[in-house]
This record gives sequence, structure tokens and C-alpha cells, in this order.
Amino acid sequence: MKKVVVFTVLFATFLGYGQESGAKYRSKKVAVRDAILVDTVGLNPSKFIVKDLQGTLIDSSLYSVDYPKAIFFPSQALIKKKRFITYRLPCFS
Repeated sequence: MKKVVVFTVLFATFLGYGQESGAKYRSKKVAVRDAILVDTVGLNPSKFIVKDLQGTLIDSSLYSVDYPKAIFFPSQALIKKKRFITYRLPCFS
């Protein structure tokens, strides 16, 4: 019986530490211009999201991104407006 309790406690502990941390996410609020250097490392294309100030997703046809260089290129329709750029850094550990 003791072995079952010890195993259960250890298993529950490992499950708690195995969850992904939200600390790997970053957000930026920027005034859109011709090109924006988002970060100094490449971006994960599946985690890059662009939102307006109200939190509405912006269609990806209104911008392009050079993911390896982390450069955001907005269309002319987005120039001179403030947008939220939300992205996730690659995991290096």
C-alpha cells in the first residue's frame, strides 16, 4: 500500500512539472511601419498572431513575415495604425 501511495505522489509531481509554461510567450504593441524587426531570433510560424487593439485577429493576407529573420511586413492598409503582434519564441532548451 505504501508503494502505491509513493508512486501516486511521485507521478502527480511529474505531471505538474511536465506542463508547458506561459513564460515563453511574448507580446508587442507597435505602430505599424514599412518593416518591423520583431525579434533577434527566428519566429515559429504556427504561433505568430497579429491582432488589432480590440483583440480581433488580422487576416494574414494583409501582411507577410520573414520568419527566419523575424521581420514583419504589413500591407499599405495596415500602415500608420497600431497593432498587437503576438508571437512565440523558439524553444532552445
